[in-house]
Amino acid sequence: MSFSYSVKEMNEMHKSALQEIGNIGMGNATKSLAFILDNQLKLDLPSVEFLEFDKMSDFLDGQDENIVLSAITSITGEINGTVVLVIRKNFAMRILQKILPGDDSEINIDDLNELQTSALNELCNIFIGSYTSAVATFLDADIKISLPYVCIDMLGAVLSSVAVELFTYYDNILVVNNYIESEDEESFHMFYLPDEESYEKIMLKLGIQNE
Repeated sequence: MSFSYSVKEMNEMHKSALQEIGNIGMGNATKSLAFILDNQLKLDLPSVEFLEFDKMSDFLDGQDENIVLSAITSITGEINGTVVLVIRKNFAMRILQKILPGDDSEINIDDLNELQTSALNELCNIFIGSYTSAVATFLDADIKISLPYVCIDMLGAVLSSVAVELFTYYDNILVVNNYIESEDEESFHMFYLPDEESYEKIMLKLGIQNE
């Protein structure tokens, strides 16, 4: 299929529109996280890139062997694509300590008990749901999300899982990287990866011409 709006020909107006979508979505998710942690979080301006797979890890310092908490969700409806949540290991442990203050069990992100695993699954569902709900409202689009696939693994393995789903169909993908940082510099990333057809729909919904 051919598209009049090609991600390969994005101009600054197109990038700004995608950044605004990322800001709105991540702003919603950040409010939930800041409330849980009871501290200030720095929300950076989203970056918008058209990437090959091996460049994905550059957003996370390229350290493929680092252990991270991740959640991967498919978006379907008027807008299709994937949302990938990536939380640094220490940050994920700190979030758990906040939401499970009465849990006397030691929190070891590599060996979670049933309660801790359930709490993380629910949190990922809330964060991704908050993000996509805000995006759907802003675009006035009917968007459905799948139940997030949550795992704790090396960053390289997480990105490989994303690659199996996305890079089977595309040599490059559009990435909207939303990033927040806590006071101790632990990070929380939300990647929004719309497919090319959805990119065209987004621009049309926002009334942006393809110049």
